[in-house]
Amino acid sequence: TIEFPIDSKKIFAATPAPHHRTTLHWAAWTNADVNLLKMITKANPDALLQRDAKQKGYRTPLELMEQYWPNSEGTEKIRK
Repeated sequence: TIEFPIDSKKIFAATPAPHHRTTLHWAAWTNADVNLLKMITKANPDALLQRDAKQKGYRTPLELMEQYWPNSEGTEKIRK
């Protein structure tokens, strides 16, 4: 089990402008390995509900994955 220090969780929760995407958004966007998706989700479970900027589609990480990688193993894991 990987534990994340409190300070490092800030990285996973950050949503820099202009996209307002979390680390999980970017991992989803690039169809990252399932293990990486699990680690990011564990570090910041709230990222599953975070939406990116309205001008960028106002999507959650799962919505990005369903749009671009609907049949990937990562998409299946995030759906559950």
